[in-house]
Amino acid sequence: MLNSDPTLMPHVVGLLRKHGPMTATVITQMVRAKRRSQYPSVRALAFAWMKYPDVHRIERSRPSEKMAYFYRLVGDERPVFHPSYRLRKRLHMESPRPRDILITGDDDAWMSEQAERARERERMRKQRA
Repeated sequence: MLNSDPTLMPHVVGLLRKHGPMTATVITQMVRAKRRSQYPSVRALAFAWMKYPDVHRIERSRPSEKMAYFYRLVGDERPVFHPSYRLRKRLHMESPRPRDILITGDDDAWMSEQAERARERERMRKQRA
């Protein structure tokens, strides 16, 4: 059984007020960055949310089975917050996993065409100077 952490949800409410709606993963990573001594998980966050006395002020929803839970303050219509590269770097947050994208022959042809155009523009600039 998970132990309830009464100090977790005030941090979460502060993050939701400042940044807007967030996924459970982003919330736990940001809390980990702020409080290095304790490492909440997505499961611990859900448990703390259920035990929070003002649970009616925080919505928890999931658009589909394959997506993470979103937490938002009731009435907050801002888009879902995704931390920028600089914020992730500053807070030492884990970066999102890179996606496996297959590069086809068409992509290689397009890239070589773009490189040739760049070389041509550079030649034109040198001729003008």
